[in-house]
Amino acid sequence: MKKKADEGKNNLGNRVSFGKREVYSRIVWIVSGFILGAAAILSFLSSGEKLLNIAPWLGTAMLVAGMLNIVLYFWILRGEPGAKWLLADGMTAALLSIFPMFNQISSVAIVPFYFCVWDLFSGILRVMESAEEREEGGSGWSWFFGVGILEILAGVAALVKPVEEALKMHVVIGLVLLVQAVAFFHKAGAGAAVVARRRKEKRKNEFE
Repeated sequence: MKKKADEGKNNLGNRVSFGKREVYSRIVWIVSGFILGAAAILSFLSSGEKLLNIAPWLGTAMLVAGMLNIVLYFWILRGEPGAKWLLADGMTAALLSIFPMFNQISSVAIVPFYFCVWDLFSGILRVMESAEEREEGGSGWSWFFGVGILEILAGVAALVKPVEEALKMHVVIGLVLLVQAVAFFHKAGAGAAVVARRRKEKRKNEFE
């Protein structure tokens, strides 16, 4: 009886711990979404040479979003199935943010490149994550796939010169950051649910 009671307490502790993990994950992704959304608005409002002046701030927003993902991985989700995509995305964002933050960029045309590459790479990771989710029998893989395709299309379109000529540079960057913000909000909703399902399956396999 005592052994069963101890096991029940341990299981309850694991559930509480996991519940906190899910909450923390949602908070981090929502905060990242708001930061990138604010950066998108700032970009929309800054045309011409003003874009060069705010480039370090846009890079800072990218860095914060990337670092939050990295911290989330090592502090909460390390060892969780699918967490490697989160780490890869965070590292990509953090590394690419260095260029607009610290380089003396002399041409407005160069600024969108770093953000578009991030959007493109992030979309590829999202599609790969959706494929993994589908193989595991998850029901939310199509949403990840859709968001990933949206990121890829936004990244590729923004790198095409006719698009850059049709839209001003600050609009291109604003759209890319807006797509990333939407992706993080989606992650806070569907992504946290996927993490919860994978965690439950992992614990079930461990008990079996």
